[in-house]
Amino acid sequence: MNVKKLLCRSLDVPLGRSEEKSLEEALFGSETLRVKREQMVALRHQVAASRPGSFGPGFSNRVMQTLLEQRAGFSNVIAVSFTARLVAAFKPLAIASAAAILLLALVNIMPVEKTADGSLSSNTVQTVDDFIDQTFVLHLEDIL
Repeated sequence: MNVKKLLCRSLDVPLGRSEEKSLEEALFGSETLRVKREQMVALRHQVAASRPGSFGPGFSNRVMQTLLEQRAGFSNVIAVSFTARLVAAFKPLAIASAAAILLLALVNIMPVEKTADGSLSSNTVQTVDDFIDQTFVLHLEDIL
């Protein structure tokens, strides 16, 4: 068995004869082990002599009440800050998206014609009738 574990056990419970003998031999042969045992015994005496601390009556109730109040406040802070961050992140994106949609809509509505030399021209003016398919117009005339 490990000598350090045997030393710790010897402070808590009585050892068997063979364990007691091996511990005594280890203590006789090692100065550091004897110093370690003296330190452990001194520490145990200090702990035994110390007065247990007291937090006073109602301490646990005050701690639990404080924790519950903090938890309730913390969840509200998270919800508010998350919502505020979401809105702050969404506004620039929404503005940029709206501008892009408007630009694409304007580009698609503008008439573009190919000229004789092969270049594109957008100088012609078109009306709503130019965008409506003639078959649709004929169908509407039949209905009306």
